[in-house]
Amino acid sequence: MKRLLGMVLVIVLLTAMVGCGKDDKKPENETATPTSAPTETATPTEKPTDTPDDPGENEGPQTVLGRIAAAAMNVFTDGNCRMDISETQRSEGETYESRDQMRMMTEEDGAKQLYRETKDSDDSTLWHYAYLTKEGGYLVQTWYEPGLKFEYDTHIVSGEDAQYMWTFLDSLSPDIGVKAEKAAPLVALNALMAKGYPGIRADLVPESKGTLEQVVASLSAFDTEAALKAAVGWSRDEDGTDHFKLPQEAIQRLLAAAKQEMSVFVTNPSDSAMNKVELDITYQRVNGLNGIDRECLKTLTLRFAAPGASAEYKIEFSNIGTTTFTVPKQAGEEYEKLKSTYKKRLGDADASNWLAENKLYYEELLSGVFAEDDQMVRDVLNAYAAIAMKEENKDKIIDKLTPQDTSVVLMNGDSLDKTGIDFIDEQLRELYPDLKFDVKSKTYRDTMSLKVWFIPENGKVEVYYKVYYDNDY
Repeated sequence: MKRLLGMVLVIVLLTAMVGCGKDDKKPENETATPTSAPTETATPTEKPTDTPDDPGENEGPQTVLGRIAAAAMNVFTDGNCRMDISETQRSEGETYESRDQMRMMTEEDGAKQLYRETKDSDDSTLWHYAYLTKEGGYLVQTWYEPGLKFEYDTHIVSGEDAQYMWTFLDSLSPDIGVKAEKAAPLVALNALMAKGYPGIRADLVPESKGTLEQVVASLSAFDTEAALKAAVGWSRDEDGTDHFKLPQEAIQRLLAAAKQEMSVFVTNPSDSAMNKVELDITYQRVNGLNGIDRECLKTLTLRFAAPGASAEYKIEFSNIGTTTFTVPKQAGEEYEKLKSTYKKRLGDADASNWLAENKLYYEELLSGVFAEDDQMVRDVLNAYAAIAMKEENKDKIIDKLTPQDTSVVLMNGDSLDKTGIDFIDEQLRELYPDLKFDVKSKTYRDTMSLKVWFIPENGKVEVYYKVYYDNDY
């Protein structure tokens, strides 16, 4: 269900905001030193807002789809905007909530600055600060978890990746930058998605229908109130809010089209069982930097449901035309320094090909390689647990562990006999001679490790573990 929504909107935004899908899988470092939350003292980047004496009125398109398309494009007209995304998922009696905030700012030279803040239900927070040009860019990623220290990493974004992302972001603001160089938004989005996700054709959106206006125009025969009511359950409140409630037939057509053209986003069994898809759209009048009053999207609320599961995503647009963010002091100096040095590092080995890495990640997810690696980790842990649970081993292990526990770190290709306790290692070699910590996925093969602890508790030996995806154990 979440992946289908990503196909519709959120995955697009996350990709454009340099937020890769793999972030959620990477665990935090549990041995970090406790400290206070980060403070923000760096100089903010800000775009001024003009307040015209007479902004005037712009009626805009009168059809339903025309109004939505125009309001969507108007959000990005000035090259600056803010989006707040809240997510609520319920499944098997459990509720999961998270919040994302994204901001985009366009510099005078056309460079894009992006900000993303992701706050999870456990109050851990991840920030991305990105600077993108058509030639390249960089990313500063910072994170903080209550009780752990604030840390940050820097990454150079390759010129190829930056070109795909910058071109799409620039296409959203037709009045900013050099107009002759702008790609049609949907063509640029298609190219970005094809580069970053498997199974998406690079020519899915024809050049002749590359703008949102052209797509809407091609649907003009269906852009009537009667047709939309029958096909997608459209209605409009007196305050102008548009509602769509897809009939079951329309849901199945949507799923069929998604599976055919974007199957990477329809992999969860609950996707195929969806029985509710609803969309609410509200609007707001915004004073643009050019002094023209325009209608923009205010909120998009999407609701999905399947037997035993439901999800709601609310995207709120605000500070349109002007926005700002501040990089925390600990990372701010590095962020500013990279503005003048990143070009020299574009050819370095550490320049990240984000889109290629993201595509590989999803290819391996779809192929089942991650599931194989997960099973391998379970087999390894079961082997250690079997040794620890043997009655004849218990007292001997506790004697070796007192007063401290014993831990072992396994890197890719390691056999299990690395505990340093001779009789344990001997039994591991005898009982599991062919079992190794053998990572198959190319995504994590060189960076994944497993740490296992033997800890005496209540007269028993317990086995604890943690998987690291960056060898930062």
